[in-house]
Amino acid sequence: MNQIPGQPSEEARLRVKAKTKRLKRKLAIFRLSTFFCLILIVALAVGLGISTAKTSQQIRQMQEQLTQTQKNIEEKDQLLQDAKTQNETLVKQKEEAEKKLEEANKQIEGYQNAGIPYKGPKVAYLTFDDGVSKNTEKILEILAKYDVKATFFPNWKEGNEELYKKIADGGHALGNHTASHDWKSVYSSLDGFINEVETLNDKIEAATGTRPTLFRFPGGSNNTIHRNYNKNIISPAIDYLNQKGITYIDWNVDSGDASSQTPLAPEKLTKNVLDTALRQSVILMHDTNAKPTTVEALPAIIEGLKERGYKFDVLSPDSNDSKVQFVKS
Repeated sequence: MNQIPGQPSEEARLRVKAKTKRLKRKLAIFRLSTFFCLILIVALAVGLGISTAKTSQQIRQMQEQLTQTQKNIEEKDQLLQDAKTQNETLVKQKEEAEKKLEEANKQIEGYQNAGIPYKGPKVAYLTFDDGVSKNTEKILEILAKYDVKATFFPNWKEGNEELYKKIADGGHALGNHTASHDWKSVYSSLDGFINEVETLNDKIEAATGTRPTLFRFPGGSNNTIHRNYNKNIISPAIDYLNQKGITYIDWNVDSGDASSQTPLAPEKLTKNVLDTALRQSVILMHDTNAKPTTVEALPAIIEGLKERGYKFDVLSPDSNDSKVQFVKS
């Protein structure tokens, strides 16, 4: 077939057609690639967004932890500063106490050099044996009125647990005077003595939460009644008390309220105490139903001692000044 002038040849058209087809295919591939790229970009963007949010959350958590750590450091610094201040205060107090002690020692030395005995402060230790009784409440009320603390050496009276607790709660000292105060039970054997002491200590501890560390022998450590049961009991009894960390204390001022079958007049009891008081006075009185005049004399005894410059305190195992013992341990 003859070719028309100005028209492309068949071969040329085929080439154009093939080229067009190739272009269309490339375009389709490009579009498809572009679509997948867009999907990939979206997926990456979403993933990056989640990762960024998670990272931001972690950063915030770290910042909060850092803030809390800083706060903890500041609190510990404050505690350290407080401890340092407290330590400085304690050091200062220690220095002041040492200075006062040095001054007191110089004063004592001055008395000694001058040949004048140094007698020290006047202290009265009011002690009540054989309780508890119907008079215990009255005694506690009088002591509270005068703001005076005392030391009680009771026996065990079943059903009166609240009275023992009231003594302890009032700031008074509670010692041990054996559970029964029965001479035979207390002094016949060491086992019997130990049972009397430990039984009372167990019961007082159960009632008050505190176990006594003070003891007073019925009749005193130099009593003669024990010889009717076991003349060799006192020495091993003292050894036992020492082993258990229990301090026994007798007295050096006697009110006389146990010296008569009938109660002595309050005035007589008061006179007995005031006339025989020492600078360190451990005063023997009794808290029993049969001693009402002791309660009646107590205000006058306290007032009389105060007028003479006495301070009042409770007995303590640590105080050598009040460690009055007839038989030395």
